[in-house]
Amino acid sequence: MKKQILYTALAALGASPLTLLAGDPVAGKEIAAQAPCENCLHGRPDSHAPIGVMADHPHHAGEIMLGYRYMFSHDAGMMAGDKSIPNRSVYEYKTPSGDHYTAVPLEMDMHMSMFEIMYAPADWVTFMLMPSYVEMNMTMESRGGHGHGGHGGHGEEAGHGGGHAETERMSHGTSGWGDTVLSAIVPVVHAGNHEASLNLGISMPTGSVDQKMHGQYTHYHMQLGSGTWDLKPGVTYRGCAGPVSWGAQVMGTVRLEDENESGYRLGNVWETTGWTAYQLNDWASVSGRILWTTAEDIDGHYDGPHSHSSPVDIQRNYGGDRLDLGLGLNLLVPEGSLKGHRLAIEALWAVDQESNGVFLERDFSIVAGWQFAF
Repeated sequence: MKKQILYTALAALGASPLTLLAGDPVAGKEIAAQAPCENCLHGRPDSHAPIGVMADHPHHAGEIMLGYRYMFSHDAGMMAGDKSIPNRSVYEYKTPSGDHYTAVPLEMDMHMSMFEIMYAPADWVTFMLMPSYVEMNMTMESRGGHGHGGHGGHGEEAGHGGGHAETERMSHGTSGWGDTVLSAIVPVVHAGNHEASLNLGISMPTGSVDQKMHGQYTHYHMQLGSGTWDLKPGVTYRGCAGPVSWGAQVMGTVRLEDENESGYRLGNVWETTGWTAYQLNDWASVSGRILWTTAEDIDGHYDGPHSHSSPVDIQRNYGGDRLDLGLGLNLLVPEGSLKGHRLAIEALWAVDQESNGVFLERDFSIVAGWQFAF
């Protein structure tokens, strides 16, 4: 709980322009006194949040925006709770049934292509449709003895044993269409250089949850979607003064069903983020962001053959807390035939994390994208 309060406070601090002004009250006054800023929330490279933030701004009536985002994340190494542990030590932990693990995930890459269509039929609402295509690849080390799990219990414990059997490496992956999000952005506050909006979305279970490997279900987090209808509520605030802009957002993913067609339900997820950006000129801005993510573990269990040989096969190992720090760049074409086209990239590094059990450790992630409104 203390960590959650700290991360939320840090995210709020990240939304403050003072993070760039280094707490200098004189500098703050200078920026506030600069020339008119009525358009600083629109039409500037930093009028959009860092590209890793979704649904951050509404549009004016009649506007359409098209976009594409590419997301990549890399997980490597293992952790137990808030401690990094050697990969080989995972063999000393036990499954819920009391057996030792016989396989360890070494690293995992996730690639996602997300397509973005936004339309504002009126000033008071903007609709957004976001289908996605997902590809995941995992490398594992195995000592053999993969079993077909029954219905296991909860939790793991460290023990002794596992021997010194020879190991082998193997890779496997999944790919296909993921879930599709339909959401509405409703502006509720517009006061000068400050704007706030409510977000309400529905994630439709268009991604497969029956991906298999060797005739049995693959790991839970390598399925292509949640398999459940999910509610995605949120609230976003943005503000600006002179060349500095800032914002904050809280977004959630709340599962609306008890289980999916494969017998389980992913945990709820909440993200709290804050950012500050600085406009370098009329076509470029840089940003800094802090992101705190908290996720629950998995409820339920696969209803068909699956393995319990690795930590990623156990529901209780999923979920936890993570703090990321991000750096971003937004580019906006100010004139010419490509006027209005926007390119952006953001890199995030996991600086603190705690897993609910024994799980892969997040290393870094990258988000890049293109957007065009007309």
